[in-house]
Amino acid sequence: MGDEEFAPLTHEILRKCLSNIQLTVGGGGFSFTKANCANCEINNLGVHIEKYKHLRHIDLSSNKLTDIEQVIRLPHVLELMANSNQVTSLKCLQDADLPWCQRVNFADNQMTALPPLSKLQRLRFVNFARNQITSVQEFGGHPVLEELDLEGNQITSLVGLGPLPKLKRLVLTGNQLPSVEGLDTAELTCLMVSSNPMTSIAHITGAPRCSELKIGENQLSSEDPSVLNCLGSCLPELTSLELGNCPLVEALGDDLRAQVVMRIPKLKSLDGELVTKDDRTAARELKVQSEQKAQGGGADEEKDGDEG
Repeated sequence: MGDEEFAPLTHEILRKCLSNIQLTVGGGGFSFTKANCANCEINNLGVHIEKYKHLRHIDLSSNKLTDIEQVIRLPHVLELMANSNQVTSLKCLQDADLPWCQRVNFADNQMTALPPLSKLQRLRFVNFARNQITSVQEFGGHPVLEELDLEGNQITSLVGLGPLPKLKRLVLTGNQLPSVEGLDTAELTCLMVSSNPMTSIAHITGAPRCSELKIGENQLSSEDPSVLNCLGSCLPELTSLELGNCPLVEALGDDLRAQVVMRIPKLKSLDGELVTKDDRTAARELKVQSEQKAQGGGADEEKDGDEG
């Protein structure tokens, strides 16, 4: 903490934060189950909070904490909120005893790597938005995680993220990803990866059940015609797509909606607007024109061959 004045979570402060008295797990008495220590102007958790073994909901947000080690062995915690602090590392979670924890929030901290969370076996919702994360190499997957928010970091690769077989929602908006290589999410339905320098969607097959895709503000080029074809063939359940601003969108111009709907016939929403009957009619007409052009091209080639 350098020259900063030591400001621990004293017992006097903690007493004002405790609430929600309930029967203890297993019976035998009553205890406080919630500690709302948000905005307490503390930079250290002190030695008192770890004595409250029956806490289930802990809110440490909007303080100046650099670590949360004092709460990692509170066995009944369901929710741990520590967003808007100064945490730089969560190596302590590798030794955590939080068997029932389902939700953690460490958004707006100062971490540079996504830590492994395998010790939190029932974890379902994780938020690490707006940190300084560049690597997910050590994460290694999670068996039951359902939502993962990594918006506004500096991630350059998803390699190492590992298998996430139960993940439904993944937010990667505003990172430095050139692709989604490393994505392994068999049940993912919502993928948000806008505002990344993406030049390829070749690894989108890592989310085969994706129905909502936000992929605007990228570097996908009109020089690669396979982009839309890949979305249509690799994501058969895709119904909502946001392409936003990118070279591909600019190149297609007024034909954008028809081109997209032609290749993704199940699409219901494009860039926030519902796909209309006119869009589908234009897509069908474009498809007929494309097929006729392809057939005509083949006939011309055959004619040229005969003349030769």
